[in-house]
Amino acid sequence: MTDKIIKIAILDDHKIVRDGIRALMLAYPELEIVAESYDAEQMLTFIKGSEAEILLLDLMLPGMDGVSLAEILKTRLPELKILVLTSNTDEVSIIRAVQAGVKGYVSKDASGVELIKALRTVADGEEYFGETISAIIFKSYMSKNAGGSASTKRNNEQLTDREKDVIRCFGNGLSYKETAAELCLSPRTVETHRNTIMEKLGLHSLAELIKFAIRTGIVKL
Repeated sequence: MTDKIIKIAILDDHKIVRDGIRALMLAYPELEIVAESYDAEQMLTFIKGSEAEILLLDLMLPGMDGVSLAEILKTRLPELKILVLTSNTDEVSIIRAVQAGVKGYVSKDASGVELIKALRTVADGEEYFGETISAIIFKSYMSKNAGGSASTKRNNEQLTDREKDVIRCFGNGLSYKETAAELCLSPRTVETHRNTIMEKLGLHSLAELIKFAIRTGIVKL
């Protein structure tokens, strides 16, 4: 968990949702809401001067949708981390958001505890998809890559048993620290394993890593 103040912008077209998030965060002094809006175009203006580190983003908005906004912000504010909080947990919405560069995805059915965990994880520079969202991504890519290619199988054979353990943990929604505890390793060692895995597999993000995990059968549903 990070000790610094995490500055957050909230974009959701339902005031009751924004009020609920604000009330939840009152119990966590390290979380500070610095911008809030119901409209994507308005948020484009607000967020520039807000010093927000994370944008908590709904996907269903009046006018410009959340994915389109994420694509714009990826270019204009590349340092901004986007965490989706939405009721849209269908395969298409998740994959579009991942492709737009979001750092995490949380269902509105999730608990307040999970949302806080997701915010802290993203603030620490990691990606957060959680077990439920990861499973949906896994199923999607498993159905599209049934059997796997010869290249995929060769890449899988390059991995050590310990590296496969690390992938299983990430694929099951664990963070760096949780993976370290699960495998009795230091967080730095887990990070080293992750970087080695990425290099071996030619991957660039945790989202790509969890897709690989289910496609190759390292994580089974």
